[in-house]
Amino acid sequence: MLHHILLLLSGIISGLILFQSAINAPLIFGTLDAHHAGPLIRRIFPVLFRVVGVMAAGMLAASILGDAGPVAIGVSAITLVCAVVCNSLVPATNRATDTGNQSLFNRLHHASVALTLIALLVNLCWVFVS
Repeated sequence: MLHHILLLLSGIISGLILFQSAINAPLIFGTLDAHHAGPLIRRIFPVLFRVVGVMAAGMLAASILGDAGPVAIGVSAITLVCAVVCNSLVPATNRATDTGNQSLFNRLHHASVALTLIALLVNLCWVFVS
């Protein structure tokens, strides 16, 4: 039963990341001008990272306490670390944008995208391989 709950949470995390990254963000930037899109995106992504982090922390605790095995613990831990790091990058990324430091923004944004992609891939792989 625990395994199924963990897989469900992993699927929800994957869905959240896919929805936000592939649908919501492009739709916002394609519909609103940068003056309005930027503040909205700045509010949405930290919420995404926090929600994913809380879900991953719950998965990790349940995996450890419920003896779900090393794969469940690994997926949960990787997802949690990625979410925490991504959330911690948000203020610096916003400052880089505000100060016009495009080079720093690009590095921080690419790091955040890579970590989000890692979290997505480990969760998707686990859901489909399990």
